[in-house]
Amino acid sequence: MINRNNRQKPLIIHNKCQLDINYDKLAEAMIKAQEKANKEKSTVSDMFAMLTGVCFRIMSIVGIPFSILLAVSTIMIGINQMTWISGTWSIVSNCMLLVLLFLLAVVAFLFSLLLYRSAKEIEKEKDRQFVIAVFSGVTSFAAVVVALVALLN
Repeated sequence: MINRNNRQKPLIIHNKCQLDINYDKLAEAMIKAQEKANKEKSTVSDMFAMLTGVCFRIMSIVGIPFSILLAVSTIMIGINQMTWISGTWSIVSNCMLLVLLFLLAVVAFLFSLLLYRSAKEIEKEKDRQFVIAVFSGVTSFAAVVVALVALLN
């Protein structure tokens, strides 16, 4: 039977210095360092995911009442316009405008529901790079919308 303590330990000779390496301690130190890095990374990722989820929830909470208000006001304006307008082309153009406004309200409502559901999923996500990619994508989409509004005005 071989005694573990009697085995010769590996020696590294470099520049006339003998280094005795304890591989068990080295492995434990590497495992502890990896666990510490994973713990710090998950904390940062969880906090960023939570903040992104809160931003998405705020946008959806603002968007849902806005879209409902837009749909109701479109219907009210349509009823008001139909009673006072005469002429074929003005009726057709106003109907088309009202339909487009109503469709905009429906799209805004669906987008708000999508943001609300995305907030729940983002808060569960653990991959930090994915959360950052989603957040930057939504931010760039918002920037495009603001730029289009600025160009149209």
